[in-house]
Amino acid sequence: MEIPFLNLAKQNKKLADDILPIWKEILESARFIGGEHVTSFESEFAVACGANHCATVGSGTDALRLILISLGLKPGDEVITVPNTFIGTTEAITQAGGSIRFVDIDPLTYNLSPAKLAETLATLSPEAKKKIKGIVPVHLYGQMADMDEILSIAREHNFWVVEDASQAHLAEYKKRKAGSIGTAAAFSFYPGKNLGAGGEAGAVVSNNKDLVRSIQILRDHGQEKKHLHQTEGYNSRCDALQAALLRIKLKQLVTWNKGRQKNAGIYFQSLKNVKGIFLPTVREDRTHVFHLFIIQVSHRDKTIELLKERGIQCGLHYPIPLHLQKAYSRLNLGPKSFPVTEKIAKRIISLPMYPELEKEQIEYICDTLSEMVV
Repeated sequence: MEIPFLNLAKQNKKLADDILPIWKEILESARFIGGEHVTSFESEFAVACGANHCATVGSGTDALRLILISLGLKPGDEVITVPNTFIGTTEAITQAGGSIRFVDIDPLTYNLSPAKLAETLATLSPEAKKKIKGIVPVHLYGQMADMDEILSIAREHNFWVVEDASQAHLAEYKKRKAGSIGTAAAFSFYPGKNLGAGGEAGAVVSNNKDLVRSIQILRDHGQEKKHLHQTEGYNSRCDALQAALLRIKLKQLVTWNKGRQKNAGIYFQSLKNVKGIFLPTVREDRTHVFHLFIIQVSHRDKTIELLKERGIQCGLHYPIPLHLQKAYSRLNLGPKSFPVTEKIAKRIISLPMYPELEKEQIEYICDTLSEMVV
């Protein structure tokens, strides 16, 4: 049996009759930038996230970068985040002019550890703390970070909190949606996300109207009106084709997330008694939307080889922590700097996970994994 890690073609085929007429309309009108589909999607996505405002941009990385610029980040300022994330998180910090301060993760949820955050801050001098302006918790793999604890620490130190929600579309924490809790949130609509475009796109969601207005100006070359440039900005607009597609897919997102949760349940049931496999931990006070289904195994290379032999594609998210990447050698953070992240990075495997995945396929994957000798 051949099982792809992701099957976007199957999803898109089901929606083709809805997507193609609207795309044809946009092509014939030649209204590619801005317009009804962009503004309507912004309103609809803000409502879906339980927030007041939304501004679409060119990518999830742009969304986070423009938030940080709008918050006034400047050289010498530091932002706390985790080393267990995609580099887009940290690129946004440095490209906005700031510096990165890593904090280790919780070993069960893989998100920023509030305990490690408090511990790190306790070791810093008053001068060092003054450099820190904010925290970017990453809602990794589809489960939100411990936001109440993080926000409490942030308030104590007068930090802002910006959610990296690129993998957590409609995930919930204590019945509050991703994007509705922090100062603002960055979302990615990369095609493989729970809500994916037909190319690159992203969005900023916030209850702060002035912040979102700043991003609307920055995304369009710094102009509030045509030819009136308040500042130098960026070319980071979501086009009408992507927005129209996202509007159609947004209507399916709740159903798709439930499909992911159902498939996760099959994985849990089938693998719960398999020795040597560490399953995801889902906190009782939150809703996991399973952008990815991550397991830990002791013999990863052998496990991956066995899965490959049986026609099962899998992924690694993320095998080399950011502090050990050449791109951040300037930080002088060697091995053992963040032991939890480093341990997990050697053990994780991302199994196939998408709403269209069939029960028989998941059972085949689980049967294959049960053959591994621990």
